[in-house]
Amino acid sequence: MKDSENFFVFIAGAAVALLLFFGIVTAIKKSFSLPGPERIDSSQMVDEQKRHSQDIMDRQKRSMEDQKQRIRDLQHR
Repeated sequence: MKDSENFFVFIAGAAVALLLFFGIVTAIKKSFSLPGPERIDSSQMVDEQKRHSQDIMDRQKRSMEDQKQRIRDLQHR
């Protein structure tokens, strides 16, 4: 009876050891693997850049108009 108990304990211990071994190997493998290239939506980036450049151009136009108006106001004084 003692031999069968030891055999089951050995089998259970071996199973736990194998699970731990494969778990550790998998964790190490994941930590060393490089992430794949992310998928980039270039059309969205292009649209965002166009909006940004248009916003900058609008600001520049307003700034120039404000500056011209200030010059006109100073000339009339």
